[in-house]
Amino acid sequence: MPNLNELTWQHKIIKKVREAGGNGFKCSAKFVAGYPDLALALPTRVTTFAEVKMGECVVRRLQRLKCEELRQGGFKIIGICILAEGSKIYAIKFDPANDSGKELLRLPFDQIVSIIWEDYGRLRGM
Repeated sequence: MPNLNELTWQHKIIKKVREAGGNGFKCSAKFVAGYPDLALALPTRVTTFAEVKMGECVVRRLQRLKCEELRQGGFKIIGICILAEGSKIYAIKFDPANDSGKELLRLPFDQIVSIIWEDYGRLRGM
């Protein structure tokens, strides 16, 4: 069973985005609550804020409000839920500004960049 520590998976997401030619960083701070975990960017793509969850696509009320606030400011906001099923790891895209936790897209973790920017795989011939 792989390590399902949220911070470890946040770093793995940043690494995958960097391997794809982009950049990312952890944007939450100790004294600021509710903002998404990561800021992710690829050239020619909109910078995306991502809230990362383990096992469940559910965010706290304050997180939901902050995500909606950023979205109203014109930012792209997504939720990424990391889920282990047996020996396979999946990345699930969900809307963190909506408390339904509805799954929007599920792909193997190694295709995480296509979860963040859905047209990325098609444009790269994946």
